[in-house]
Amino acid sequence: MRRWLLVPFALLALGNPTVNAAGGESTISYGCDEVVAIGRVTTAKYTDLTAKEDALGHGRYDMKLAIKRVVRGNEKRRVVPIVGFSHAEMRNDADFWMILTPTTGGAYLIRSANLTRIPYKLARTCGEGLDG
Repeated sequence: MRRWLLVPFALLALGNPTVNAAGGESTISYGCDEVVAIGRVTTAKYTDLTAKEDALGHGRYDMKLAIKRVVRGNEKRRVVPIVGFSHAEMRNDADFWMILTPTTGGAYLIRSANLTRIPYKLARTCGEGLDG
């Protein structure tokens, strides 16, 4: 599988890079209703969404996040359902930090994610730096 491609494409598509051009940390914004968590994912289901003109292919990944640490937000469960849209599956052998937007039924949509070994710095307060 092309798991190693997920993070670069997800961050490119979401427009929320964690390392700026000078090599320093960028500030990561998060919404007041979002959860920032660190954990590992397992994929439960894949739905192909590739269009005819889509050179890389992409799809919807229904996953479970085993939370190791909640950095910001309110989530008591240790395993939560998450959904991501990307070109490749997320790897299941490494920890990721994720900004999760709540959806219906107690699930979350991945707004931003990266491996924990990539430097990141959260905004001091929720909503700081978000548009609208």
